Amino acid sequence: MAGHANHLVHAALAYVEQVVTDSSASRQLRLAQWLENHHPFDATAAKGILSDKHDTVLPIFRLAADDPDDENTLATAVFTLDANHVRWQIFGINRDAADHRGKCVNVIA
Repeated sequence: MAGHANHLVHAALAYVEQVVTDSSASRQLRLAQWLENHHPFDATAAKGILSDKHDTVLPIFRLAADDPDDENTLATAVFTLDANHVRWQIFGINRDAADHRGKCVNVIA
Protein backbone atom coordinates (compact mmCIF):
# COMPACT_ATOMS: atom_id res chain seq x y z
CA MET A 1 0.00 0.00 0.00
CA ALA A 2 1.34 3.43 -0.91
CA GLY A 3 -0.13 6.87 -0.74
CA HIS A 4 -0.01 9.70 -3.22
CA ALA A 5 3.01 11.71 -2.24
CA ASN A 6 4.31 13.51 -5.37
CA HIS A 7 7.29 11.18 -5.57
CA LEU A 8 8.00 7.55 -6.47
CA VAL A 9 7.42 5.17 -3.58
CA HIS A 10 7.96 1.76 -5.19
CA ALA A 11 10.99 -0.18 -3.96
CA ALA A 12 11.94 -1.20 -7.52
CA LEU A 13 12.37 2.51 -8.36
CA ALA A 14 14.40 3.44 -5.28
CA TYR A 15 17.44 4.18 -7.46
CA VAL A 16 15.65 7.03 -9.30
CA GLU A 17 17.01 10.37 -8.16
CA GLN A 18 14.22 12.70 -7.08
CA VAL A 19 13.31 15.58 -4.80
CA VAL A 20 11.04 14.58 -1.95
CA THR A 21 9.31 17.62 -0.49
CA ASP A 22 8.60 17.94 3.22
CA SER A 23 4.87 17.58 2.57
CA SER A 24 5.38 14.40 0.51
CA ALA A 25 7.55 12.87 3.22
CA SER A 26 5.00 13.90 5.84
CA ARG A 27 2.14 12.24 3.92
CA GLN A 28 4.05 8.98 3.50
CA LEU A 29 4.97 8.91 7.19
CA ARG A 30 1.39 9.59 8.26
CA LEU A 31 0.07 6.85 5.95
CA ALA A 32 2.53 4.35 7.43
CA GLN A 33 1.46 5.32 10.97
CA TRP A 34 -2.22 5.20 10.05
CA LEU A 35 -2.00 1.75 8.42
CA GLU A 36 -0.61 0.27 11.65
CA ASN A 37 -4.04 0.69 13.27
CA HIS A 38 -6.58 0.73 10.43
CA HIS A 39 -7.50 -2.49 8.61
CA PRO A 40 -8.96 -3.48 6.24
CA PHE A 41 -8.22 -0.74 3.75
CA ASP A 42 -11.42 0.07 1.85
CA ALA A 43 -13.07 3.15 0.29
CA THR A 44 -14.11 4.51 3.69
CA ALA A 45 -10.59 4.08 5.03
CA ALA A 46 -9.13 5.73 1.92
CA LYS A 47 -11.37 8.76 2.40
CA GLY A 48 -10.39 8.78 6.07
CA ILE A 49 -6.65 8.99 5.46
CA LEU A 50 -7.11 11.46 2.60
CA SER A 51 -9.10 13.66 5.01
CA ASP A 52 -6.51 13.36 7.80
CA LYS A 53 -5.41 16.51 9.66
CA HIS A 54 -3.20 14.82 12.30
CA ASP A 55 -0.06 16.81 11.42
CA THR A 56 -0.82 20.43 12.30
CA VAL A 57 1.86 21.86 9.96
CA LEU A 58 1.59 19.53 6.94
CA PRO A 59 -1.67 17.57 7.23
CA ILE A 60 -2.77 15.36 4.36
CA PHE A 61 -6.03 17.32 3.94
CA ARG A 62 -4.98 20.97 3.77
CA LEU A 63 -6.94 24.17 3.24
CA ALA A 64 -4.62 26.60 5.06
CA ALA A 65 -4.35 30.17 3.81
CA ASP A 66 -0.76 30.16 5.10
CA ASP A 67 0.14 26.76 3.58
CA PRO A 68 3.95 26.55 3.77
CA ASP A 69 4.51 24.98 0.33
CA ASP A 70 1.44 25.96 -1.72
CA GLU A 71 0.21 22.35 -1.84
CA ASN A 72 -3.32 22.68 -0.45
CA THR A 73 -5.94 20.03 -1.28
CA LEU A 74 -8.02 20.89 -4.35
CA ALA A 75 -10.16 17.74 -4.39
CA THR A 76 -9.95 14.12 -3.31
CA ALA A 77 -10.79 11.12 -5.50
CA VAL A 78 -11.41 7.63 -4.15
CA PHE A 79 -11.36 4.75 -6.64
CA THR A 80 -12.69 1.28 -5.82
CA LEU A 81 -11.78 -1.55 -8.19
CA ASP A 82 -13.08 -5.09 -8.47
CA ALA A 83 -13.14 -7.69 -11.25
CA ASN A 84 -16.06 -6.04 -13.04
CA HIS A 85 -16.15 -2.37 -12.03
CA VAL A 86 -14.21 0.78 -11.39
CA ARG A 87 -16.17 3.07 -9.09
CA TRP A 88 -15.13 6.60 -8.18
CA GLN A 89 -16.11 9.36 -5.82
CA ILE A 90 -14.79 12.92 -5.92
CA PHE A 91 -14.91 15.00 -2.74
CA GLY A 92 -14.40 18.73 -2.31
CA ILE A 93 -14.34 20.50 1.04
CA ASN A 94 -17.33 18.50 2.31
CA ARG A 95 -15.79 15.13 3.21
CA ASP A 96 -19.19 13.58 4.08
CA ALA A 97 -20.77 13.72 0.62
CA ALA A 98 -19.17 13.15 -2.78
CA ASP A 99 -19.61 16.00 -5.25
CA HIS A 100 -19.41 13.51 -8.12
CA ARG A 101 -19.54 9.73 -8.38
CA GLY A 102 -19.78 7.09 -11.06
CA LYS A 103 -18.66 3.70 -12.29
CA CYS A 104 -17.41 1.88 -15.34
CA VAL A 105 -18.54 -1.67 -16.00
CA ASN A 106 -16.32 -4.29 -17.61
CA VAL A 107 -18.23 -5.47 -20.68
CA ILE A 108 -15.57 -7.81 -22.05
CA ALA A 109 -17.04 -11.30 -22.29
